[in-house]
Amino acid sequence: MKLKSLEISGFKSFADKTMIEFMPGMTGIVGPNGSGKSNIIEAIRWVMGEQSAKDLRGTKMSDVIFGGTNKRGALNRAEVAITFDNSDHYVNSDFSEIRVTRKLYRSGESVYQINGVESRLRDIHDLFMDTGLGRESFSIISQGRVESIFNAKPEDRRGIIEEVAGVYKYKQNKEKAQKELSQTSDNLSRVADIIHEIEDRIEPLAEQSAQATDYLSQKERFDTLDKARLALTIHAVDVQAEQVKEKYTDQQKQVATAKATLSQINDMLSQKRQERVSQQLKRDQLQNDILKLTQIHERMVGAQNLSQQQTTTLERDIDEVTRSTAAVNEKILALSSQIAPLQQQESELKQQKSILKQKLTQFDDMTQSELKSQLQADIEKNRHAYIQIMQDIAALHNAKVNDDKQLAQIISRYQTLSERLKNETGIMSQAQQEVANYQPNDAAQQDVLALKQDVAKRQEQFDHAAKAYKQAETNWYNTLNDLNKVRSQHDALTAMDDYAGFYQGVRALMKPQVRNQFVGIKGVVAELLTVPAAYTLAIETVLGGILQQIIVDQTSTAKSVIAYLTKNRAGRVTILPIDTIKPRHLNGLEQARRMAGFIGIAADLVTMPEEMTAIKTNILGHIVVAKDLNSATEIAKANQYRFRIVTLDGQLINAGGSMTGGATQKRGATILSRQTEIATLTQKITDLAEQSKSQELELQAQRRDGENIRESLVEAQTKLKSANDDVQKVDYELQRKQDTLQQQKRVVQALEFELKDIESQQEELATQLQRCELELDEKQAQKRAQELESQELSRALESASNKAQSHNEDKVAIQTEYVTLTGKLETVTSQLAILRNQQQELESQAAGLTVKRNDLQEKLTATQNDIATEQQVSETVEKLAKIQKEHDDTSQQLTIITDNLSVLETQFAKQQETLRSVMALESDLAAQQARLTTQNENLLAQLESQYDISDSQGLYQQLADLNLETVTDQLKLIKRSLDEIGNVNIGAIEEYEAVKQRFDFLTQQRDDLLSAKDNLLQTIDEMDEEVQIRFKHTFDAVAQHFGRIFTQMFGGGRAEIKLTDPEHLLTTGIDITAQPPGKKFQQMSLLSGGEKALTAITLLFAILQVRPVPFVVLDEAEAALDEANVARFARYLHEFSGETQFIVITHRKGTMMNANLLYGVTMQEAGVSKMVAVDLDNMAETAS
Repeated sequence: MKLKSLEISGFKSFADKTMIEFMPGMTGIVGPNGSGKSNIIEAIRWVMGEQSAKDLRGTKMSDVIFGGTNKRGALNRAEVAITFDNSDHYVNSDFSEIRVTRKLYRSGESVYQINGVESRLRDIHDLFMDTGLGRESFSIISQGRVESIFNAKPEDRRGIIEEVAGVYKYKQNKEKAQKELSQTSDNLSRVADIIHEIEDRIEPLAEQSAQATDYLSQKERFDTLDKARLALTIHAVDVQAEQVKEKYTDQQKQVATAKATLSQINDMLSQKRQERVSQQLKRDQLQNDILKLTQIHERMVGAQNLSQQQTTTLERDIDEVTRSTAAVNEKILALSSQIAPLQQQESELKQQKSILKQKLTQFDDMTQSELKSQLQADIEKNRHAYIQIMQDIAALHNAKVNDDKQLAQIISRYQTLSERLKNETGIMSQAQQEVANYQPNDAAQQDVLALKQDVAKRQEQFDHAAKAYKQAETNWYNTLNDLNKVRSQHDALTAMDDYAGFYQGVRALMKPQVRNQFVGIKGVVAELLTVPAAYTLAIETVLGGILQQIIVDQTSTAKSVIAYLTKNRAGRVTILPIDTIKPRHLNGLEQARRMAGFIGIAADLVTMPEEMTAIKTNILGHIVVAKDLNSATEIAKANQYRFRIVTLDGQLINAGGSMTGGATQKRGATILSRQTEIATLTQKITDLAEQSKSQELELQAQRRDGENIRESLVEAQTKLKSANDDVQKVDYELQRKQDTLQQQKRVVQALEFELKDIESQQEELATQLQRCELELDEKQAQKRAQELESQELSRALESASNKAQSHNEDKVAIQTEYVTLTGKLETVTSQLAILRNQQQELESQAAGLTVKRNDLQEKLTATQNDIATEQQVSETVEKLAKIQKEHDDTSQQLTIITDNLSVLETQFAKQQETLRSVMALESDLAAQQARLTTQNENLLAQLESQYDISDSQGLYQQLADLNLETVTDQLKLIKRSLDEIGNVNIGAIEEYEAVKQRFDFLTQQRDDLLSAKDNLLQTIDEMDEEVQIRFKHTFDAVAQHFGRIFTQMFGGGRAEIKLTDPEHLLTTGIDITAQPPGKKFQQMSLLSGGEKALTAITLLFAILQVRPVPFVVLDEAEAALDEANVARFARYLHEFSGETQFIVITHRKGTMMNANLLYGVTMQEAGVSKMVAVDLDNMAETAS
């Protein structure tokens, strides 16, 4: 087996797709530090299943994806594919070439493939297990692995020998067996705990089961007598109810007569009461009229007296207000005469003040001191502007000098680059001519293209076939799963006793030996009754316990069976002899049959053997089946609730109108439905088995087709690989020339870009110089303007100083006159404001007095108009006398009506008392009748709910010869017996059977677990023995070769490896001691760094002697060796290269010289690794 190639894409620094092909012998990989050499080793370890990001020099697994550089963006996927030549089938696989691929996406999705087929990580681990090529094997020595050998603890070093001995699978199997052993021990503990718990329960449950059996026997006798008691009591209640019904009818007639008489008296009373109310309303109205007229008369007389007094007062007030108004008007005229002169004086003073203010304003505008200050400020501002302009001129001059220097430098640089660009362009033209003259192998390219298309087509066919196979396999597994589930359900139902769920007595009689003894037993109603699935729930609901009744041929058989049960205390049953059971039928169902929801008589919907027709009609002939509860309610109501009705969903309407219904949360298999379900499941098993067989045959055919497609795909891939190799060899020189051309183009482009940048800088500097000269001229002009302005400001300042003194004297005289005039104006304005306020107050008083006088005048007019005349008073008195007479007549008529009402009310009260007495008697009879009806319904409901009997009349006919008192006495005796038994656990019977069965099962499970534990211990011992044998044999062989090779590698001396605990080969560690030439024998930890490294390498060569591996990957393993030891190391590698393929990452010249093929790793682009190959053997042949 050989390592053929490694393909890397997006893994760490290998951003571009890189193919590394490995030849037989030794392949060296060289390159500067940080170029990505070790990434190749890590790619090999990663693709072979490495899961530790830390061992790959990362913090998380996504760190292996190319993370980008300054010029390249990060990638979203890393992919590595490694190809092995397995023509010798070193790896246990049918393929002669194995290609393992691993992909990782930044989303976290990971893909593993073996020869293009998606696989699991475990598949890859299993592929390389115990081959010496695993990700942790000694065939891949990463940086630091050599140091880890001599720095490791002795116990850790044993892993090296174990890997060589090929015991990894035994260790895995042992760990699996130990886990199973632990689980088995846990299961044993749990089973032992459960058995211990159940052992304490069996004996008490056995006692409780026997007690419960006795209780059920007594309870059955009690139930028989209780049914008789209920039937006799119902009959007695029916007789008493009929008697009460006759009395109730007579009493109803008496109540009707009394109600009619009372109604006549009540009508007369209503009439008289209406008349009385009418007269009372009339009298009340007249009384109100009298009261109103009396009040009006009194108001008229009082108003005449009051109006005369108010008129006098109002006339006096009007005169007083008139006089006050005249006085106020006189004061207003006096104030107006004072205000007029003051207003004239105020106007003159304001005019004089305005004139003086204008003069002062002129003086202010002409203030010379302020003018002088302004001129001084302007001079200072002019001086600062002049200084700034001088500074700007100096700065512009300096900038111009600097720009001239830069422009000269840029011109010189431009000339140099132009000359270089001319030379580089010539080199690029030469490279273009070489590429153009190179003739590629077009025919080979066409062959590769055709082969790629063929591979893609076959790959698509293979993917489609694999997908179809996987889907067919999934469908097959699903069918098998469904088949197992159905079989489990079928087995669970068939595993049950045929009479599981039946009463104890029924199970006892249905045993084969008992049925052989009593040949007249036909069977249980449930198994003899055939019910369509649609009616199963309805029939189960209405029959209930009847389904467990036993059908026999005749009464004598029934007696014999009962005697057997009594003798053996085997339980109780209800027996239906064919020769005595009579059919029961419902009559008058014509209307019901026509109603919506009516399905039929229950007996007509099921079948039984012909000889049992009477029994079928007896138990179901009086039952009607309806579609739903609404339909059942309507049918029952239309037929006066005289028979039972059951709906398809199991709701019941009993005779008499009571209803039973509802549903439980979970409905399990019932007596009737179990057989139907078993038949259904049997058919399902047959169908699923046929479907599974068909799918399996289809799956086998698809698998054969897939294998054929895969073989053709592998063949096409092999052809494509060979063609690709030919094309790559032919086009290698073209690729090199194209790379050189691309590099030269980049140099030319860089020079052109730099020249364009220099031209841009040159233009910008020229523009900047021109702009600087223009600004300099402008600043010079501004400098001259500032000098002229400064001279003018100086002359103006001298003139302003001379005029300032004469203006100040005139301004002081005008200011004095202005202040005096302002004081006078303020005095006049104040006096005028006071007089105007007084005038406003007097005008307000005058307006108020005018309003008051108008109000008084209006009141006087209204008072004079309100005084009533004498004629109005006389008319009111006459009207009052007339109404008083009418009121007296109405009161007399009301007295007569009241007397008549008293007589009628007395008669009404007597008749009411009579009606109450007869209604009370009627009510008593009705209550008695209702009580008897309720008692009857309760007894019927009790009979039906407790014993599932709806025909109480039929039961009474069977028990007519019994006496109620005798039955009651017997019930008391049995009740006392039940009380003596006390509380029992009815469930103990079935619980005891279940617990006993579980105890037996768990005991068997315990025995099986103990047997499994012994087998696991034996297996572990056998694996430990095999591991010890392999470990010891491999260790001895490695130790022998280690000592010999050490002497060869060191040129003398000796070394050995030994076990730290030879007595315990499963846990012993390994010590390494060495004696280099000229030194004493010592532990490996005391050796020098180079000696340690060479000793570890010696151990590697010893392992290769014992367990040769197809290839070994070394990452700077000889870094710590001197030149002499490097030469020995390289020669030894060369000796082994005939059997083992070496891939060596190295910096050492001696190692490179012995390599057959060198790969160089470079980073032409920062952060991106590239590969360059050199075949040293071919070079040597060419040189020779």
